Amino acid sequence: MVGTLVNCSEPILPKIISLRPSTRCVPWLYRDSLQRYPDYDLAIALAESPCSRLDSSRNLHHPHLHTVDRQDLPPSPTMSSETSPPPTDDAVALVSDEQDGDPLKDIPPLTTYPATTEEDQIEALRLIADSIAQQRQSASKALIFHPINGSLFVGLLAIITRLLYHGRRSDMMLVGTTWSGILMAGLVSVRLFTGKYLFMAEETGTWGWLGKDVEEGAEKDSVIVSVFGEEVIGALVLRLVSADEDETGGKRRSKRDRRQKGVIRAWTVKRRYRGKGIGTGLLEEAVKCALEKGCEEIEFADDHANSGRVLWPMFNGRFDRGERRGREKLKQVWVEMEGEKKGKGRSKRG
Repeated sequence: MVGTLVNCSEPILPKIISLRPSTRCVPWLYRDSLQRYPDYDLAIALAESPCSRLDSSRNLHHPHLHTVDRQDLPPSPTMSSETSPPPTDDAVALVSDEQDGDPLKDIPPLTTYPATTEEDQIEALRLIADSIAQQRQSASKALIFHPINGSLFVGLLAIITRLLYHGRRSDMMLVGTTWSGILMAGLVSVRLFTGKYLFMAEETGTWGWLGKDVEEGAEKDSVIVSVFGEEVIGALVLRLVSADEDETGGKRRSKRDRRQKGVIRAWTVKRRYRGKGIGTGLLEEAVKCALEKGCEEIEFADDHANSGRVLWPMFNGRFDRGERRGREKLKQVWVEMEGEKKGKGRSKRG
């Protein structure tokens, strides 16, 4: 008899695996085992195994062999609706956002426009002043990590070690103390050399700087801001000036024929938002305003807000590279937008 092959007092799984294929396919043995070991997942696996789906013609001739349906098995405790935890608020919010179809609806908009309110202009001036103060950090890094300064510092430490260390244990403490003093003196020197950037920042972020050296009868400087939500994260100051000399004879043009050009006096983006195209958007808005005013060119001012250099030229490589990239970007934006304007003009005339 098949029933004598299994000892029901032991776990059913090892015994079933050890049986012959024909014996493993006895469904009544599974139901009998469920009464002693109600493992739902095991019963499902056994009931849905290929061997349990015996030929119906063979089952008709045996009183105990018949197929087992999933519905004949007892319900699993893990599938009870009473034991399932209710959905959390975060899950409900996530489902509602997916149903609305707008997962970015909570992200504030980014807008770039000429600042007309005093509040936006103050925030822009403050941002420009902060960018000048941040130049002090870059200048300090340039001094500390420059190869020449690093070589001199290491050589100085080696000379001091050579003079003070004579093989005694007490000499090690003397050398370490001297090293610490030299390091502190070097950091203080770096702080003094780069401190001028703080004074430059204080002078720039004022109303006096905004209206400094404005030509008589000329328009005031335009302040363009990029606002993310309610936070000003980018600022640009644009001034319109007249060209003093003619291209041919070097004579001054008449006031009627005098051409204008745009001059950018400041251009900055808050540090954590840099590299995301916000600065390019500011340049595009500045070029747009310059074209609307009839300007024939636009450039950075020679004395723009971030043009100050307090170190020797060999330490200003980072600043010089950044300025070159900015000028090249401005030239690229001007060529693109001026070409679009001329193309629209030709299409209208056509």
